[in-house]
Amino acid sequence: MRTNPGGQLAPENVVGRSREVEYLWRVLEDQSVYIHAERRIGKTSVLTLLDSDVRQGWASKLRDLESVHTAEEFAARVYRDIEPFLRSRKRAQRRFAKAAGTLSGVEIAGVLKLPSGEPVPWKDVLEACARDLADAFDHNGDRLLLLWDEVPFMLGNIARRQDEEVAMEVLDTLRYLRQTYPCLRMVLTGSIGLHHVLTQLRRVGYANAPVNDMESFELQPLRPDDGTELARALLTGEQIDADDADQIAALVSSAVDHFPYYIHHLVRELQRRAQPVNAPAVDRALAELLIASSDPWELQHYRKRIKTYYGPDEAVVLAILDAIATGPRTHDEAFAIAKSVVATDDKEHVRDLLTAMQRDHYIRRGAGAHFDFSYGLIRRWWRLERGIEAEQGKP
Repeated sequence: MRTNPGGQLAPENVVGRSREVEYLWRVLEDQSVYIHAERRIGKTSVLTLLDSDVRQGWASKLRDLESVHTAEEFAARVYRDIEPFLRSRKRAQRRFAKAAGTLSGVEIAGVLKLPSGEPVPWKDVLEACARDLADAFDHNGDRLLLLWDEVPFMLGNIARRQDEEVAMEVLDTLRYLRQTYPCLRMVLTGSIGLHHVLTQLRRVGYANAPVNDMESFELQPLRPDDGTELARALLTGEQIDADDADQIAALVSSAVDHFPYYIHHLVRELQRRAQPVNAPAVDRALAELLIASSDPWELQHYRKRIKTYYGPDEAVVLAILDAIATGPRTHDEAFAIAKSVVATDDKEHVRDLLTAMQRDHYIRRGAGAHFDFSYGLIRRWWRLERGIEAEQGKP
């Protein structure tokens, strides 16, 4: 196997996700799924596996929605994806034709148009597609699995290009379709947390819980044995001369917290150096990648997104993370840090910030109610970036 950091992996090159895929198929028998996880963990690869391993009685369609900016574009893409399944079952698209006022919609610049040139109402398109799909699928008990990547990104685009109310309506419409048409299942995921989009929408009055009918599934990094298997396959595929291939594979995986993307990237860096590989060589390569001015792993994202995610609380969040980077901290210690930055007596607000930082995968709560960085790799980068020394005896 060759390294391919950030590229689209063929299903046969995705290592260590068979248990997750089996679990998700069991869940999908009953309900749709929202997958959330830190970036670079392999959410898109899991969608690819689901799409390539369709079970009896199912059909699937994988779609990246990052480039969608309006509800009308979204509806057109759903129609484009569903239409072949209707055609293959020799069912006329009666309701869509009625919604479009013609036998088939005319697509112009990614939007379905009426004969008058006006866009077909996007809700009508989605409802008509779902009802036609039910006609085509339900008599056999078949189901269609819609695998949608970058959904939060799309919703943010819609809120900015159109307005927040349209983004709310999209969420509510998808929930309605899931609950109304048993032949539909959805798996939603994205590189930013859906909770940030919902927070933005709630600021303008949105009160619904649009995904509480879905299983919330947190994708974790690879298990250590799977991460080691991936690293070993890449070391072999890149013909890297390692002192002890098994030992080096385990070291590579653990050094990057078993993230598949970083495993690919670190092995590629070892191959680029064209030197015999031992433990010190792995550590040197990793250290140099972490401090490289070109930021090849885009780790600056962890710093830059704080302003976007936390707004006026940016200084407090930075101070808490700086402190946790030196060693784990309790809630009371985090509150004391917050008070040193801003005048506050609001412990609950600090508690809410800690919860949000956990949902954003910056920190985790460990034994003894102490908070620590979720991943050692990010803690190590944070210390280097911020010029922070660890407490004596701390990892």
